[in-house]
Amino acid sequence: MIHTELDAVGLSEVDSSRFGVSVARAHVTADNFSRVLEFCAAKKIRLLIARCATSELRVAQKLESLGSLLADTLVYYSFDLSKRTIPEDFPRAVVRKIVPGDEVHVERVATAAFQGYYGHYHADPNLDPKKCDEGYVS
Repeated sequence: MIHTELDAVGLSEVDSSRFGVSVARAHVTADNFSRVLEFCAAKKIRLLIARCATSELRVAQKLESLGSLLADTLVYYSFDLSKRTIPEDFPRAVVRKIVPGDEVHVERVATAAFQGYYGHYHADPNLDPKKCDEGYVS
């Protein structure tokens, strides 16, 4: 997986296994665009899951000109638990950190939360919808 800007692109073993084709994930910028494409060509990547910031609109357009599809857009929200405590919201919800043994419950919640979800996997008509569902849950 991707760790630093120097590792801007990497093989996605979980996606490759799930979909049966060579898959890579990348954070694409104007500075690493050529490097990402070279990696994909060298590794015979059939599906590139590329992310680029809204400030990199030209990069997205260059990818589209090469045949890529814009599959979704993401908005990230954050809450820094080191600066503030989890706000109390009783009795509607209890928020706590995950602990060992929660995996089954988290999978159940993820399955329900992503039921009918249409994101970047489902936006690709070449991918098996059932495998797409599995991707979101995992």
